[in-house]
Amino acid sequence: MKTLKSKIVLLFTVLLVSSQLNIFAQPMNAKQSKGYGYGQGYCMNSIPDLTEDQKTKITDLRVAHMKEMQNFKNQMREKRAHLITLQTADNVDMKAVNSTIDEITTLKNKQMKSNAVHRQKVRNLLTDNQKVYFDAHAGKKGMGKGMGQGRKGAGYGKGNCYYK
Repeated sequence: MKTLKSKIVLLFTVLLVSSQLNIFAQPMNAKQSKGYGYGQGYCMNSIPDLTEDQKTKITDLRVAHMKEMQNFKNQMREKRAHLITLQTADNVDMKAVNSTIDEITTLKNKQMKSNAVHRQKVRNLLTDNQKVYFDAHAGKKGMGKGMGQGRKGAGYGKGNCYYK
């Protein structure tokens, strides 16, 4: 009887521990996780001593950049949908497939270059001390409020945090 009781207690303990580990393995919801899956981000709250003028200029740059990125994302979605159509046709035209892939990579190239230009425009608004904080957070996600990490299509955080 003791062995059966000890086996049940052991089984219960193992189940309890494994269920707790499983909770930690679950993806976080939008309120729990921070950062976005798309590219590098920064948060104005993480940059010390920003003046109101700097905040305004950064916000203006952000809005313009968001519009440009949305255009890139829309074009990319169209190209990817077209690629799927081409690849699933009865008679696949490899020349058209390769051409569409080239168009997608060209768009991605332009998007990355635009991100680099935008980042430098923001950097140019900062003092040397502020640049240290800005650069230290380059490429890090989770600086401030945002949606789930790794979520495709999500591009921008809330409040003063920005993810491209």
